[in-house]
Amino acid sequence: MLQDNISIDDNNLYKAIDYLEDNQNDIENKLFKKRKDANCKLYLYDITSTYFE
Repeated sequence: MLQDNISIDDNNLYKAIDYLEDNQNDIENKLFKKRKDANCKLYLYDITSTYFE
C-alpha cells in the first residue's frame, strides 16, 4: 500500500519494471514453490499482459 505523500514519476516506474524484468525468473520460482506444496493439481499462468509478435 502506498502512502499519500509518496510521489511516483516515470523514472521510478521504469526502475521498478527493470527490477521485475531482471528478477522475473527468481520471482516466478519463489511464487511457484510457495504454491507447489498446497496439493494443487492444476496451475494456471496469466499471460494477458505479455506481448507477442
